[in-house]
Amino acid sequence: MNHVDHNTDPTFSVLNEIVRDRPGFSELVKTAQVGRDIRESLPVSAFADPGNRLFPIHTPADALLSFAYAEKQASVPTPITDKISRAVTVYGVTVPEAVSEKVAFQKVAYLIEDTRQLPIRSNEDVPKAEEALHRNSRKLRPSTLAKAANTLIKEASDRGLEVRAETLQYAGLTRCDLEKAAELIEARSIAAPAGRPFFDKLAGYVRGLDSGTTRSDLVTIADAVGQLDDNYKLARHYGRTLPNPMETVFNTKTAMGNSVDLAGRDVPLDSLLKVPKEAYGDLLGEDIVSELVGADQQLDPENVSAVLATLPLDMKQLLLDRLGL
Repeated sequence: MNHVDHNTDPTFSVLNEIVRDRPGFSELVKTAQVGRDIRESLPVSAFADPGNRLFPIHTPADALLSFAYAEKQASVPTPITDKISRAVTVYGVTVPEAVSEKVAFQKVAYLIEDTRQLPIRSNEDVPKAEEALHRNSRKLRPSTLAKAANTLIKEASDRGLEVRAETLQYAGLTRCDLEKAAELIEARSIAAPAGRPFFDKLAGYVRGLDSGTTRSDLVTIADAVGQLDDNYKLARHYGRTLPNPMETVFNTKTAMGNSVDLAGRDVPLDSLLKVPKEAYGDLLGEDIVSELVGADQQLDPENVSAVLATLPLDMKQLLLDRLGL
């Protein structure tokens, strides 16, 4: 199938749609030089699709334009869109979200929101996005992987779909065996002997933790493991001789906090996560909402489980009555 980009869009009809739908986009790309003459003058290395000399990514403005054009064409091969997304990430630029013709069933959830990657628009997208997340897991920082997996789990839950056990690990929703985590961290020094002092020190720190360690603390530890793995180029061992950082820390198949006791009734945690945080604010107060959210200001599974479990009985009953739980 033939594709079109900003240098092969003869009447700029697609570009006009992009600019119309994305406020502020025209200002971001005003430095781009557009046209067939420009296309022919560029080296093939400037294109995400060098074989067809399409989707130039040699400047931030061109990368943004290529991103917007590729997103409008569902048939653009994944290797090309991945290359465009990487360029956008390297340049540190973001394509403004389209705002026209917003319809409820057209809502898109991106597992990686910053770069608008791995979209979920329908039930069929859930297993595809999950497969892509697992395939690219070694390329993501543990904290990014955890956030993406949590988004995936929420989207799957909203649609009544299941996810793989490994996805729960990626999300940090399985329990951590601290001794096992320490052993898996120490094992990395076999593949990277020069890093032994650092892996041993981190393993010792993990052994000193107690059962009250929070999920966010554990994700931070996974990030530290990931940083050491990057330093010693250990990602190539993932899935072979070493688990990835999130699997290293969240290393059991036991789910973390599946339900919360509210006034004598076990309420599924995923039901509590579906409640808008604004509703909690109306009923419990904004000070409690601040304890329910994580660093991204979204409801955090562990925080919701821990805080709601400690509420007074009358407040728990209020939640049950007012939220229909």
